[in-house]
Amino acid sequence: MCGNYSLALKTLYYSLPNNCNNSFTITDITTEQKQAIATTFHSKLITDMNLLERESVAENPSTPIEILEVLATDIEGFVRRGVAYNPNTPAEILQLLATDTEKWVREGVAYNPNTPAEILQLLATDKNEKVREGVADNPSTPVETLKLLASDADLYVRDGVAVNPNTPSETLKLLASDTDEWVRKNVADNPSTPAEILKLLASDTEELVRKCVAINPSTPAETLKLLASDTEELVRNRVANNPNTPAETLKLLATDKNKNAL
Repeated sequence: MCGNYSLALKTLYYSLPNNCNNSFTITDITTEQKQAIATTFHSKLITDMNLLERESVAENPSTPIEILEVLATDIEGFVRRGVAYNPNTPAEILQLLATDTEKWVREGVAYNPNTPAEILQLLATDKNEKVREGVADNPSTPVETLKLLASDADLYVRDGVAVNPNTPSETLKLLASDTDEWVRKNVADNPSTPAEILKLLASDTEELVRKCVAINPSTPAETLKLLASDTEELVRNRVANNPNTPAETLKLLATDKNKNAL
C-alpha cells in the first residue's frame, strides 16, 4: 500500500484543479496540495474498509494523524469513538469530537489523557453521567473541575474524583464523608489521601473502607496500630501486609488467633 503512494500522488495531483504540468515531480507539489492529496489518498483507502477494520484503525495508536482526521468524521459512531479514545489523537480532533452527538464518542474524549483542560471543563457539565465520569477519572482534569464534580449527583462520577491522583486534599476530605461507602472506599484507597483523612476513615462503619485504609501505603503507623485490633480479620490481614506497618504491630498480629489475619 505504501509503495503505491508516489503513484497515488501523481494520479491525485492531476485530479486537483488547474494542474496540467506534464513533467510532474514530487517537488512540484505545494504544502497545501500535499495535504489535499494526503486526505484524498487516505479517504480512498478508508472507503475500501469495512466497519470493523475502520474501528480497529481508529483505535490503533500507530495510525497516522491524517487518517485519524478522516475517521473522526466517519458516519459510524463506533469508529469516531475509536478516534476519541486513541492516545495519539491531537487536541484539535478531540475538540471536534467533544461536541459529537453520540454520548460514547464524547465519553472517549472525556477519558483521553491528551484532552486539553478547557475541553474537559466543557465535558464536566455534559448531560450524560458516563461522560462526566470520564472527566472525573481523567488525570489531566484541572483541580477546579474535580472540585465541581465532587458534588455530582451521580455516584460513579464522585467515585472517579475519589480515585483521581490529582484530587486536592480538601475535596478528598469532603468525599470521605460521602453517604456512599464505595466513594469513601476509593478515598481510603487513594495514595494521595492525607494521613488525617485516613485516620478518620479508619473508624468507618464499613469493613470495605477500613480494609483500604489498612493497605494504603500512605497510612501512618499509629493508624495501622489501631487497625491491627480491628474486629474484622480481613482488616487485620491488610495491616499485616502493609509495608509500613511497624515491627511491634507485626509482633502483635503474629499472636492473632485467626490465621487469616496474618
